[in-house]
Amino acid sequence: MSKIVLSNQTTAPDAPAAGKIEIYSKTDNKLYKKDSSGTETEIGGGGGSGDMLKSTYDTNNDGKVNSADAADAVPWSGVSDKPASFTPSAHKTSHQSGGADAIKLDDLAAPDDNTDLNASASAHGLLPKLNNNTSNFLRGDGAWSAIPDSSESVKGIIEQATAAETTSGAANLAVTPAGLAGSTFGKRVIMAILLDINTSLTVGPHVGNVYIPIPAELNGMNLVGAHAVVTTPSSSGSPTFQIYNATDAAFMLSTAITIDANEYNSYTATTPPVIDTSHDDVATGDLLQISCTAAGTGTKGLIIILSFQLP
Repeated sequence: MSKIVLSNQTTAPDAPAAGKIEIYSKTDNKLYKKDSSGTETEIGGGGGSGDMLKSTYDTNNDGKVNSADAADAVPWSGVSDKPASFTPSAHKTSHQSGGADAIKLDDLAAPDDNTDLNASASAHGLLPKLNNNTSNFLRGDGAWSAIPDSSESVKGIIEQATAAETTSGAANLAVTPAGLAGSTFGKRVIMAILLDINTSLTVGPHVGNVYIPIPAELNGMNLVGAHAVVTTPSSSGSPTFQIYNATDAAFMLSTAITIDANEYNSYTATTPPVIDTSHDDVATGDLLQISCTAAGTGTKGLIIILSFQLP
């Protein structure tokens, strides 16, 4: 068996003389021919007859004809006979909670400034746009409204009553513990009969030898009022009284209680009593006594009225 063995050329040979061709192999193990003009052509590259030569139709030597390379990059506008629209495949579950591509509400674009998605009495929806008024509330019909003032027949905002308003009984106000404690209704009164109606009043440090004990209900309170009443008024001179806390060893008045001549009580006194705020507090079990520094003339009987209130 005869054969021809060619060595692969690492470089292309020079063109042959006119009227001759050269046949040679290259490092790609393919046969080539070159004519006297220097034109190189692959021998047998098309696998048959015709002009489908690799050097012509695969100029970039990528294994695909040049037209196929162009088809790989055809723009959408260059595609003919394409449909005008495409029906998408059902995929909403992938965007729902737990889906492969769940969409978060806060990742969506801000909605238009309208009421399209507002909740209503018949449908769920979004909160209506806030009106930037801190005194309004959202009603059940979706409208913003001011909270009305309350009354005996209308629910709404109710103002807290001060101590003075609690005392006066102002309408449509809420009574608070502090307001009640500071009002007349927060006062506790002790009335002590020290002398009966037939006993004459005399000057002394301890009228009637009677102590006035402070009960536990008055613990921590302050003396806020002090008055005296006699059953027979003085015909001349003003009976005068001082309150002494025997437990604390302190007088509780900076200006004593006086009853003007011919008067039965100190409520009408020319000089009203003044409480010493440095010694006005009482505690459970304190013992108070009443001293008389002036008895007047013909005065009989004595009742002491003391008022206490939380500070």
